[in-house]
Amino acid sequence: MGFRDLDILDAYDTDAGSPNPVDHFYIPCLETAVRYDRLAGFFSSGSLAVAARGIAGMVASDGRMRIVCSPYLPSRDKALLEEVTAALLDPSAMQELLGDVLLRSLEPAEIETELVRDHVQALGWMLREGLLEIKICIPKDESGRAMSAEEIEREGLFHMKVGILIDEVGDALSFSGSINESRAAWEKHIEEFKVFFGWEEPCRVAQDTEKFLRYWRDRSSRMRTVDLPDAVKLRLLEVAPEDRDELGLVKKRKREVAPLEPPATVFELWDHQADAVE
Repeated sequence: MGFRDLDILDAYDTDAGSPNPVDHFYIPCLETAVRYDRLAGFFSSGSLAVAARGIAGMVASDGRMRIVCSPYLPSRDKALLEEVTAALLDPSAMQELLGDVLLRSLEPAEIETELVRDHVQALGWMLREGLLEIKICIPKDESGRAMSAEEIEREGLFHMKVGILIDEVGDALSFSGSINESRAAWEKHIEEFKVFFGWEEPCRVAQDTEKFLRYWRDRSSRMRTVDLPDAVKLRLLEVAPEDRDELGLVKKRKREVAPLEPPATVFELWDHQADAVE
């Protein structure tokens, strides 16, 4: 099965009544893909979880993922911004500093929800198996100073939301637009993105691929791309189960597709129950 077998739209707009992008596009495409490259905004456990919403299918097929994201550096922490700026030219210093910053997003309190925990565990498992690579992209201003999260949001320097997927027959598609890798973006915000099919618009997919590789290979004049710090890798490995069959999201996915017995009694739901089911 490939992308051409899916009922994918060429655009999604959550304010125009189009199908839910998570259920209609994101999960089916990731389940079908064997390769996924993503420019994904800020690094956080929640964002990584949303980046992996269709990961059960990729885990089952040994699919590979590459993610480029930015550290969340608050403008109020001027000392931290100065440290990051000073470390931009020193890989070893940057590894230690970024490790401290990014580990805040992987504290137990940040991954306590079932959705986030299951997906972070899956990402850790993929990392251990060599199926996942994550790099950190640090935006700089014209003077070479590291930029805060607020500045990045305002300037839009690394606020790209681009994804490239490849299926087992070699077909590729890409998507780009306002959608970011956060749970709110996929489930609550009014967002839109376009989808480009490599067999129809190869130039569009090639352009998005070039964008990803520019940051992945540290070839941007306004960004510095570094490897994921070892301390963060170790944290992800700590939460990963030893066996793929122990991954919670894979078990849940299997239960979702299992046939269900009809209820013994037909009854009408209360309004709040119907809301909860939806």
